[in-house]
Amino acid sequence: MNILFISQLYPLEENFKNSTPALHYFTREWAKKHTVKVISPYYYYEKEVVQKNKKVFINGVEVIVVKPIWFPIVKKSLISRKSILKLIDRKPDVIICHKNTAYLPFFFLKGHFNVPFIVGIHTTDILFSRKNLFKKRQRNVFKHTDLFAYRSNTVKKLFENIFQEFSNQPSFIANSGIPESAIRTKKTYKHSKMKRVLEKMNQPAVKEYNKTIKQIKSRITKGKSK
Repeated sequence: MNILFISQLYPLEENFKNSTPALHYFTREWAKKHTVKVISPYYYYEKEVVQKNKKVFINGVEVIVVKPIWFPIVKKSLISRKSILKLIDRKPDVIICHKNTAYLPFFFLKGHFNVPFIVGIHTTDILFSRKNLFKKRQRNVFKHTDLFAYRSNTVKKLFENIFQEFSNQPSFIANSGIPESAIRTKKTYKHSKMKRVLEKMNQPAVKEYNKTIKQIKSRITKGKSK
């Protein structure tokens, strides 16, 4: 299966010095059995300079950095559809967009490839919807979304309170968990209660990756049967 994953928050370096590896933990697991390509739009124009269309490989996952065209006077950015399509060398079986900075500018790929479109929802997406103009654009995307992946049950409830018409859409909770190695020490792990807490926190890290890929496969199968 060919998976196209798009997120502004995807790490751009293997040591994860300036970013969180949470998203990479998902794609790293998927890449063991599937082909994964990541597109990371880079909007931070006032920070460090990142090479346009920079390509890196992190644990077998191909990551391409895309720099949208920035118009400083109106403070707006624009994604070149033509340049994006050139970066995608094979048709994806599914497109996964993480947050509004991915699903709004890259929604055109849903129509171009005619494949299942999965949207990851965070609290920031809900805050973003407070502006009527953006809320209208969000609704247009959500109407054509095949599967919603909520960051937590709380986010799901908040989202469905605002976008009630999508409350019955296929969805699941995408828990990422916490790697045991990042939080365990000999001192804390000796304590039986702390041990149970750490184990519980770490459980989603593998279980959710597997559950997520099953959800994706399910949407692909349903899409082909239509």
